Amino acid sequence: MESRTEFDEPRRIPIQERGEKRVAELLQAAAAIFAEVGFEAATMSDIAERAGASIGSLYQFFPNKEAVTQAVMNRNYQALKELWASLVAVSAKTTTSRLVDQIFNLTIRAVEERPSMIRLVDAPRSTYPAVDIREALRQQLVELFLTRKPRMSPIKAHRYAEITVQILRALLWLYRDIEPPEREALVPEIKSALVNYLSPRLA
Repeated sequence: MESRTEFDEPRRIPIQERGEKRVAELLQAAAAIFAEVGFEAATMSDIAERAGASIGSLYQFFPNKEAVTQAVMNRNYQALKELWASLVAVSAKTTTSRLVDQIFNLTIRAVEERPSMIRLVDAPRSTYPAVDIREALRQQLVELFLTRKPRMSPIKAHRYAEITVQILRALLWLYRDIEPPEREALVPEIKSALVNYLSPRLA
């Protein structure tokens, strides 16, 4: 069982609207920096400068770069979770191939709207999204599979969800390492792998 780390929350939770606005600005700046240079090359000074804030203001809310990174990743994966929420309604009404298409299309949309997701794919484990967000994503897939095949064992549904998550992680690596023209050829191959895996299990 994973335990929460010191990086799971900002150092100080803003109470006033102004504080919340400042945190949002800092995280927007951090996401832009990470999208440009990745985790290793990014610095707290870069983030503060991009946000038009003092370095002290950044440290007021986040004790270090790992904490900022996890907060950015929490926002990224929460956005993906919100996009996936529409899938349950169509899960039982479409083919497995079409369902996989929709999962991929929504994931790619999240990646393109939030390019820091790609550049942070190899960030340290301590910066991973909070456990509850990661589990919520897996649980969405479990719900998809159980909606499609109600008599399926929940244990199997969790197993299939985990494999699906790992294949989607491969998609993130692909987007990070491969130039756009080659992606167009490789994305269908990854889709095909997931369709071939899920089709007999969701039939």
